Amino acid sequence: MTVERPPQDPAALLHRRQRILAPLDLELGRGLEIGPLYQPVALKAECDVRYVDVHRTPGLREYYAAHPGTPVDDIVEVDFPLVVGDRTRSLAEATATAGPFDWVVASHVIEHVPDLIGWLADIADVLVDGGRLSLAIPDRRYSFDARRPPTTVGQMLLAHQHGDTRPSVRAVFDHHHEAVTVDAQAAWDGRPGRETTMFPLETAHHMAVRTMTEDTYMDCHVWLFTPRSLVRQLQVLARLGLADFTVASVDPTAVDTLEFFAVLHRMPRDLDPADRARLVDEGFVLPTDHVRPEPEPDPRFVTSQITRREQALLDTKRRVSNRLKGLLGRG
Repeated sequence: MTVERPPQDPAALLHRRQRILAPLDLELGRGLEIGPLYQPVALKAECDVRYVDVHRTPGLREYYAAHPGTPVDDIVEVDFPLVVGDRTRSLAEATATAGPFDWVVASHVIEHVPDLIGWLADIADVLVDGGRLSLAIPDRRYSFDARRPPTTVGQMLLAHQHGDTRPSVRAVFDHHHEAVTVDAQAAWDGRPGRETTMFPLETAHHMAVRTMTEDTYMDCHVWLFTPRSLVRQLQVLARLGLADFTVASVDPTAVDTLEFFAVLHRMPRDLDPADRARLVDEGFVLPTDHVRPEPEPDPRFVTSQITRREQALLDTKRRVSNRLKGLLGRG
């Protein structure tokens, strides 16, 4: 799997954890973290949390042994595997002995799920009314997705209609055709280009064909978000009755970084239609993107620029004045 790795510096990791966990009340409730792998956000030593992933820990270690740079020995013990034997359980079924939960954490997970609508419904099932889902999400503009086309609500509807359990041909092809090698700072500078693509067209085609013909899970980013597109698309899903969340807060992508943070609020189950419609209308405030500050202008340049403008104005006035004098003189 190609992933954007969180910062490895201990201070940066701590700051990141705080940004994800700060909106949650860890002391008073039980939580669930989805896909913690080797770097959980919610630590068992600090809160009442359970871990859920696709496979049990040995299976994850075996899978990620083929991924260089992944510290497989650090992969945490999974409390609830979704896959048991040849069957994939729902989140509610897998966690039945411990739920419901007051909060759920998912760091760099939402972009990978094949059926986003179904995934959100699964989480809503295991959250108490008013529970929170805290997300860390790569911003497509500043990651290896920088050249990929945006994904749409229509594609989400299609994936849900098909009951996708694996990334679609569309997602697999687009990833391998458009993914670029670029760091976040370069992406903020607008530097990723076609010459930096990760894979040749032949690889993209080969992976798409494998997706169509083999029963193989081709992991990739299925959904691409920016802070504002996430809010807009979730509101559309809520208005369609396909998502039981509002957006409590969004912490936009900081300059020279690649991820943003969002907290979703689980709507009460017994809302009447009018109250639900009001929440949906009011519960999706668009965030303001961070922008790179403009460099301070050179005072010498500004002064000379003003001087040239003033000089041009004076020259124009002088020409008009001379022309008037000439006309008056001929009279």
